[in-house]
Amino acid sequence: MGLIVENSRVGAPEQKLYRLVFESEAARTAQPGQFVHIRVTAAAAPLLRRPLSIAAIDAARGRLTVYYRLKGQGTELLSQKRPGEKLDFLGPLGRGFTVPAAGELLLIAGGVGVFPLLSLGEEAGRRGIPSVLLWGGENRAFFAAAAAVAEHIPVRRLATADGSFGDRGRVTDLLTSVLAPPAGRTPC
Repeated sequence: MGLIVENSRVGAPEQKLYRLVFESEAARTAQPGQFVHIRVTAAAAPLLRRPLSIAAIDAARGRLTVYYRLKGQGTELLSQKRPGEKLDFLGPLGRGFTVPAAGELLLIAGGVGVFPLLSLGEEAGRRGIPSVLLWGGENRAFFAAAAAVAEHIPVRRLATADGSFGDRGRVTDLLTSVLAPPAGRTPC
């Protein structure tokens, strides 16, 4: 069980993004790349727990942060939980990311797929490993809502499907341009 500290909307209402912060002893053992399974109600429906990636780990304060987007009945019920309420969850689950001992991390994410990378970028920063992010989203409004969540990771390039912000296209298009050899040089 955890204790909800915050459960609030992030950005414009039409983006339907939420930040959930809760206290739990699980924060002391959580690793970047892991997730939690949250039970949204004590009722029989919806039956299944919601798997949410851990976006931030504050082991000193015993807090975990997850972000989610309203998609259906389960996340709608989760959005109604208030600070001070108990949170039934399983976790941390999954195998965490490995932070390299040296070098630079190139993090690549599309949309809300950025959330599990946030804790990785923060942990790498604590260890002196720089990281940069290539991030794609649907439009300018998405980034207006979600950009603050990536405040600890320098963003190298952004892409939107509709071209309203950053480069036009997908995040994989950004990756191709970053990995392309400079003009006049042939790849090894």
